[in-house]
Amino acid sequence: MIRPFISPLLLADDHPVVRDGIPNWLDRGQDFSVIGEAANCEETIRQVRGSRPDVVLLDVAMPGPGSVPVMETLRPR
Repeated sequence: MIRPFISPLLLADDHPVVRDGIPNWLDRGQDFSVIGEAANCEETIRQVRGSRPDVVLLDVAMPGPGSVPVMETLRPR
């Protein structure tokens, strides 16, 4: 059987229980592979720039400047 393409995903959330639980839930499927985790906005930006994931699952209420400025910083130009 041919495996479908698996998208690399970065999980960004300040709650450890979320960062622990979501990868377990995602492992049930075969669509995503969690390649990194971030606990705040600054770490999210560093991780995205370093690992270049296809998908970023970003908490909207992260500590730091906020998720909207993070998205604006990472938006392709």
